Amino acid sequence: MADIVDYYLDEMHNKFKYYAAWLPGISLRLGDVGIINDQNQFLPKTSLKNKGITFEVLEDAKKDDLKYVSTGGVSISMKAAGELMAGTKVLKPADIGFLAEFGRENAVVFQADGVVSTRIEDIDKLTTDMAAKAEKNEWKKEWVVITELIAADSSTILISNSNNAR
Repeated sequence: MADIVDYYLDEMHNKFKYYAAWLPGISLRLGDVGIINDQNQFLPKTSLKNKGITFEVLEDAKKDDLKYVSTGGVSISMKAAGELMAGTKVLKPADIGFLAEFGRENAVVFQADGVVSTRIEDIDKLTTDMAAKAEKNEWKKEWVVITELIAADSSTILISNSNNAR
């Protein structure tokens, strides 16, 4: 049976075509070199800097938001201050909050605010530099490079571990 982390990583990759970091707060840098394991996790091994490869960085000027909810698996209700809400035992009438109801196991809710992309600017130069290292047997065939990072000011990730979870 797959781990709940596997479902999250697969859903994020299928939706956004990016590999999500796990744990979400893990520190990754542009130019990190490593492998992608069977669970779609990046495992760092070295860096372009350690291999003597330099690059320029390009950062988006505009921030965006990313949202994703698993298909057919999640219902989200909002509660304003002063309202009563069925199914929320910990929220008092004066509280603001929400209720997430999951209709299936391993459903995912993902919300990232203030998202910005930072990437290596010249991929052609990087490819040439990596090929030169490979010719000298200084580059492993299975290695991949982090060429773009997506960072957020804040994010919320909810994953159900059972049917009818709240």
